[in-house]
Amino acid sequence: MEPQIVYLDAPVRPYAWGSRQTLAELQGRAFPTAEPEAEIWYGAHPVAPAMVGRDTGFVGLDAFIAMNPTAMLGPTLMARFGDQLPFLLKILAVERPLSIQAHPDKERARLGFLEETRRRVPLAAPQRSYRDPRPKPEQVVALSEFDALVGFRPRDELKAICDAWRLDGLPLDQVVNDIIRGGDAVTHALHWARSNTRDEAGVLGEVAATFDELDAIYPEDPGLPVAMLLNRVRLQPGEALFLGPGLLHAYLHGTAVEVMGNSDNTLRCGLTQKFINGEALMSVVNFEPQPPEVLRPHADGVEQVYPSDTAMFSLSVIDVDGHVVPPPQEGPDIVLCVSGEVTVSHGRRTVSLGQGEACFVPHECSAFTLDGCGRVFRARTGVGED
Repeated sequence: MEPQIVYLDAPVRPYAWGSRQTLAELQGRAFPTAEPEAEIWYGAHPVAPAMVGRDTGFVGLDAFIAMNPTAMLGPTLMARFGDQLPFLLKILAVERPLSIQAHPDKERARLGFLEETRRRVPLAAPQRSYRDPRPKPEQVVALSEFDALVGFRPRDELKAICDAWRLDGLPLDQVVNDIIRGGDAVTHALHWARSNTRDEAGVLGEVAATFDELDAIYPEDPGLPVAMLLNRVRLQPGEALFLGPGLLHAYLHGTAVEVMGNSDNTLRCGLTQKFINGEALMSVVNFEPQPPEVLRPHADGVEQVYPSDTAMFSLSVIDVDGHVVPPPQEGPDIVLCVSGEVTVSHGRRTVSLGQGEACFVPHECSAFTLDGCGRVFRARTGVGED
């Protein structure tokens, strides 16, 4: 099979925290939709691969790549990651907060997957925590104002919060462990949050406001005290976050492009009706307090490239006005249009993209060109550590 650029018919994921307008409006579909639409997946994840049209019908991008993996992925990528696309590109429409969650590193993902497989926990079982042996680093780039909780607050803020909860001197990991297990820390935290005056200045007033916002949506949720321990950040359009292994986070509101490792390993501790595996979560969480680092892209020729610390993906933005020749890169690309109209070409093959549409560019078609007027995101493998 001769490699060529292909249009991706990307599935929409209807999670409860999504929007009945945002994604449909972006793609020019009628709204409000019948159910909330949370994510569009542009990738080869076996749970919901984007579909590729063939003479014989549609096949998933994972199956399409499997027809000729060396030509599709390239020898360098295959040597590092095997015969699977290592990244997944999405658009998120967050109307309600997502679960508070963290993801394992490479070694914990491998060991967790092997252990649950040894215990014969079905891959689709709700109580399965490790659905594959891969890590799941993430990067999110705001398309609108985007609110999130990311990582633990600085030590002085954590001390002020725990003192207010009457948990003086208790180590952070013990506080979180007690919350996850439904211990006394939950009682103390919720009592303070519901009796505290809302006009208090500084961090305690901010924490109380975040509690009120989340409690109105997830009353009595066991993760509410954990949410109060996390940094609150608001991204402006074009700003980004990189979320490495073990970093607790929750997206609260807004629209964004997200690229991640091609994995479904998510360990949760609240703001969800899904399974919570407290023991597994505690084994992966990074308890080091750290302020969120808001990232902005740097210019590299025609691209604006977002910094990341993983080899699994790299994300850049290209503003197209006329004819643009992106620099060829080793490995495949996914090109996603978020505004305007752009044509992606290689040889005689062209694919036209409107807002919310994407195409897959195989390794052997890496010398592609862009024409039109619009903005595209380009996802490919990165240069960091695996």
